[in-house]
Amino acid sequence: MPNDALFHAQNTLQRLSHTKDATACIQINPMTVYGMLREQNIPKGEFLLQTAATSVLGRQMISLAKHYGVQTINVVRRKEAVDELKSIG
Repeated sequence: MPNDALFHAQNTLQRLSHTKDATACIQINPMTVYGMLREQNIPKGEFLLQTAATSVLGRQMISLAKHYGVQTINVVRRKEAVDELKSIG
């Protein structure tokens, strides 16, 4: 993974619950998110629309997109999740 793809993941890791499923996500999701953003090649300042934004993958996508200067539009089911996702980026 190139150095410019690395970012501070503390906020994402703090939001993960301490389950086996969450632990598996730590290994798989970051590479999935990186690959998706790289494949789409979204220019800095442009938008990415994603559904299920409250998922672990969705939260990681918000963080990495912010790192690359890509803005996100995030679809959620629960109104209560909006402020939490805004705090990520």
